[in-house]
Amino acid sequence: MSPVLFALLLAAPTLAQDPEDEFDFIAPDATGDEDQVEGGDFNLFEEEDDFEIAPPAAKPPPPLPSLPQGSGAPMSGGFDGQVVAGATGTMVVELPVLVGNGGVGDGFWIRATAWSGEAQVGESWQQVSAASAPTAGPAFVFVKMQVPVEDSVELRVEKATSPGEDGEELFRKTVTR
Repeated sequence: MSPVLFALLLAAPTLAQDPEDEFDFIAPDATGDEDQVEGGDFNLFEEEDDFEIAPPAAKPPPPLPSLPQGSGAPMSGGFDGQVVAGATGTMVVELPVLVGNGGVGDGFWIRATAWSGEAQVGESWQQVSAASAPTAGPAFVFVKMQVPVEDSVELRVEKATSPGEDGEELFRKTVTR
């Protein structure tokens, strides 16, 4: 006789038991309700108002990065540019420009051009208006552009009264990878 068949024959009396015998510890109460168990009532959900589920606590928002720290008056180029991303043959440069401290007046345009040697490789225009700048504290424009160079680029920043016109050059900054 195989060991598997022998094990089944030994287990046969256990397998033949009535499945209701497993719940013999549940005794019906006087009303015939089987919710009563010897030693107490296990119907936990009889009164649903006993507890409340609190909503999950909201996570606080992540802290904001601080504004750049630099020196100088507005439009003076007191901040350094940086390379914020790059790949083979290209990089993304960013330059914070302080455009006002406590308001910006009637508004203007900031034009930034990127130069590699004698070739212009990028250009960005940003409008600054009284509605887009804080009335108290520093107001920044962040010049950000992708340029097709790998090592360094010169950013030339101008202030213009309308888009498309040549403006007054404010400063130049070289950004190096």
